[in-house]
Amino acid sequence: MSVGGIAPANCSLKWSNSILERRIFTQSLPVDLKRPSWLNYSHLADAIPGGVLAFDEKGRTIYANERSAQFLGGVGDELLGKTLVELTTNDWAEEVREHLLKVRNGDRATFDSCFQDITGGESWARVTLTPAFEEEDYVGAVAILADISGERRMEDKLREAELRLHDVAAHTPGIIFELRYFPDRSVHLEYVSESAERYMGVSAEELMLRETEIGALIHEDDTSEVLRSMDEAMKTLESSSIGFRVEHKGKTSHLYAAFSVASADDGSVLMSGVAIDVGDLKNTETKLRASQAQLHAVFDNLPFACWTLDLQGCFVLQNPPSEKRWGQVLGKNISDVQADEDLKRSWAEDVQRALAGQSPRRNLVMQERGMSIHFRRLIVPIRDRDEVIGVLGVSVDTTEQRRLENQLAQSQKLDAIGRLAGGIAHDFNNLLTAIMSCVRLLERRLEGPPRRELQIIRDGAQRAAELTRQLLAFAKQEMVEPRRAVIDEIVIKSDRLLRRLIGEDIELVTLANSRHAEVIVDPVRIEQAIINLVVNARDAMPKGGKISVRCNDVDLSESSPSVDGSIPPGKYALIVVEDTGVGMSEETRVRAFEPFFTTRQDSGGTGLGLSSVYGSVHQAQGFVTLESALGEGTNVGLYIPLAPPSEQELGTENGELDDIPQGGTETILVVEDEPLVMSVACQSLRMSGYTVLKARSSRLALEVASRHEGQIDLLLTDVIMPHGSGPELAAQLREARPDIAVLFMSGYTSDRIDIDPDSDDFLAKPFTPDVLDAKVRKIIDRKKSE
Repeated sequence: MSVGGIAPANCSLKWSNSILERRIFTQSLPVDLKRPSWLNYSHLADAIPGGVLAFDEKGRTIYANERSAQFLGGVGDELLGKTLVELTTNDWAEEVREHLLKVRNGDRATFDSCFQDITGGESWARVTLTPAFEEEDYVGAVAILADISGERRMEDKLREAELRLHDVAAHTPGIIFELRYFPDRSVHLEYVSESAERYMGVSAEELMLRETEIGALIHEDDTSEVLRSMDEAMKTLESSSIGFRVEHKGKTSHLYAAFSVASADDGSVLMSGVAIDVGDLKNTETKLRASQAQLHAVFDNLPFACWTLDLQGCFVLQNPPSEKRWGQVLGKNISDVQADEDLKRSWAEDVQRALAGQSPRRNLVMQERGMSIHFRRLIVPIRDRDEVIGVLGVSVDTTEQRRLENQLAQSQKLDAIGRLAGGIAHDFNNLLTAIMSCVRLLERRLEGPPRRELQIIRDGAQRAAELTRQLLAFAKQEMVEPRRAVIDEIVIKSDRLLRRLIGEDIELVTLANSRHAEVIVDPVRIEQAIINLVVNARDAMPKGGKISVRCNDVDLSESSPSVDGSIPPGKYALIVVEDTGVGMSEETRVRAFEPFFTTRQDSGGTGLGLSSVYGSVHQAQGFVTLESALGEGTNVGLYIPLAPPSEQELGTENGELDDIPQGGTETILVVEDEPLVMSVACQSLRMSGYTVLKARSSRLALEVASRHEGQIDLLLTDVIMPHGSGPELAAQLREARPDIAVLFMSGYTSDRIDIDPDSDDFLAKPFTPDVLDAKVRKIIDRKKSE
């Protein structure tokens, strides 16, 4: 066995190769050309940069050089006797057999095959198989193995990478392309991914087989812009990008292409890149743009100041109300916008708190053009996920809201006081009824002229009754007699009395310019309201001055509201009483309509003047305004709704009570829970000749009526009593005595009792025996005539 190879002794081969076709082992060479002992074919085989295998005529390995042993993982005799088929893997065995058959026929074969070494591993070799002949007989073959395992692994990796790239290209939401762009603007696609078919309706293979124009590939409206971009890229050879649309089956796709450019020898340029489908992005962008438009529409149309700041406290956004308050401040820092140091400090504190994740809010006041402006400020953080990226601020002007809240509180306060005043006046009317009735009964009994003492009592009672009427007018519970009246006539009539009330140092100007507008009011109450206002104005001018009483009609609409905006739109008669007096402080102005509130304690003021004005006007469904300031006088406006043209006069004409005959012999059931009123009413009726039955409650009245066997001609009952109201009692009595007449009496009305205070069936307290007798006689006679 030779060093570096394995071969049998005395082996002589003839190679079919024209270059090597000679006898390697020969005895016929000249002596001087004979092979030295160290030179044998193993040295030649080992010098070949690859494996060498020799096979006998049966295909068995008879020689393997060292490189082939290393390549196939064998050593020593392990490769001898194995065929080439046995050394290859099963997948390649059949192909190797075909090549061996060719070699037996004298042909050389070169092929790639995968070999399995004795350890089970695999390696690749490029095999050159050459036949060997001795004389004309096939005696074997020699195989030269070039190791291509690394090359095959690289090819496999390249193939895998190509497959992956092909798969990626096929599933990319866009198109991977390489195109050649010619000076005549024609295009040839060198490569285009299969995904192109989704957008263009043509297979990638077909697109690569033809030259075409850009206009045939993309939307016609985008052609000129794309060509301009490609011309520019051809000129500059710089990378570029362009957006365009393609259409297929009525569907429009939005693509965005980015490509690199390289010049070619034929004058064209090679453009390689990718066109990404940005349709979803376009839709998202459109929705985002619409959302931003909606957000800006809301932001810009908010009725209060709204703004945003960045992390440095600079304005980023502001809406029109914010612009109106501070001007254009975008980009400015908040510290440069507010001049007031206190507001600047609070603003900076709240912004820092908002940047820390809090939502501070404050109620603040600032002075603007000499007025106090109230507003509520809220600052909240703007977050991107969990990170604060700015703040949003809102400032709401609450000046009007506070005014309305104060107005509502004042209205509720006046309403509560009115209810209290109404209750007091009701009890007071019972006492006045007793006092006034007793005075009248005494005057009837005493002969001669009225006694001065009784006159004083009667005058005092009348004055107390007037005070009570003022309380009820404020409480909107006074028994009024509304009717159609000309407002000018009321003002002119009051003028005669007013001139006797004011001093010579005060000028009174009365102007009636309402064009004889008609209202539905109790004229006495409106006249009293004017007098109260003028008296108040007189007392506010201790050194003289001017009082004007003006009357005209006004038409308030939403575009031309009242001074303070508190009066609903409509047509009104407006009475204005204005003076040049000392005026009122804000504290006094707010409380001016409260009953018993007065600034003239030393002069004996009752504090019911303005409160009665308030009640009288509100009873007429009207409104009162009051403007005043210290040193600037006072202006009071009475807004009374005009009567509709077709409205008929309300109320009843009572006539003169003195014309009604008084006294009678009928039976009257008097029901009253107040002992004093019960006593004087019964005494007065008995003195007029009536038979009187009496009861302190509805329950007792029913018992009295059930025990009385004769006729009861009239029920005289209070409206509100314990254990049942007057109307309920009347209804029960009429079931048993349908012919009974009913006369109700009360010191005030209530929403709980359905009684018309303007009807003949109602007697308002306080009353005198004369009024009682006249009412009773009228009701009884009316019932008999039915």
